[in-house]
This record gives sequence, C-alpha cells and structure tokens, in this order.
Amino acid sequence: MKRAQKQNKETGFTLIELMTSVSIFIVISGAIFGLLGTSQKLFRTESQLLSSFQEARLGMDQIVRDSNAS
Repeated sequence: MKRAQKQNKETGFTLIELMTSVSIFIVISGAIFGLLGTSQKLFRTESQLLSSFQEARLGMDQIVRDSNAS
C-alpha cells in the first residue's frame, strides 16, 4: 500500500542555508576590508615617498641653478 505523500508547497531557504550564506558573506567581506586597509596604508606610504622625491628634486634643481648662475 502506498502512503500518500504530503506535498510541501512552501518555498524558501532553510536556516542552515541562510547561516552558510551569511558566514561566507562575512568571510568575503573581511577579506575585502583587509585588502582595502592594506591598500590605503600602501597608498599613504607611496604618497609620502613621492613627496620626498619631489622635494629632493626641487632641491637638486635649485643647486643646479645656483651652480649655473655662478
């Protein structure tokens, strides 16, 4: 004798699926924010280095102008 199977017409996500999705989202978000922080730190460091090179170049240009003027 066959049992009548009850059709479950409710659709949606299970709690395990939602928790898995949220966990994956948190891990990916953490990685993205970590990379963002690292890139900002690198940008600041490179900006300071560029500023130092520009100041050194201006100083060398001034030395060259002074030596050419004398």
